[in-house]
Amino acid sequence: MKKYKSTHISFVYPENWTLFENDGDEVSGEDETNEVTLQNPNGSQWTVALYEKEETTDSLVKRAIAVFESEYEDLEIENTTESVGDCKLSGVDINFFLLDLLVVAEIRILERADDNLLIILQSESKELDENREVFQAIFLSLLNPDLADSF
Repeated sequence: MKKYKSTHISFVYPENWTLFENDGDEVSGEDETNEVTLQNPNGSQWTVALYEKEETTDSLVKRAIAVFESEYEDLEIENTTESVGDCKLSGVDINFFLLDLLVVAEIRILERADDNLLIILQSESKELDENREVFQAIFLSLLNPDLADSF
């Protein structure tokens, strides 16, 4: 396992996955990392983005949906909530077809004391089923920084 750690985000992920880091905001001049994306060898992606507490859950979800709507057609969008450990997450599930493949995007918001995390998992449906436990392990390590620190 590899470990990613920044000031506000840490998690572990498989050795054979690729990590992409968006360093800050060019407009504001901030140099702190605010978005990290993992990609597995088959193309599935897991992204976590850090937002200030002023960004509401609804606005973050609406902005994420707008990005998908601008890139893909005929989206099926369903509101959802789920619990992972002690955390309750809200968000949406998006399904759409791309080149005869069913693609699933799960958008979740994790509200923390000082900030909000937008988490997006995007994968072909079969690939998602095969890697569900890996995605959950990454997410659990994000929720439990002590776990990520043990690596």
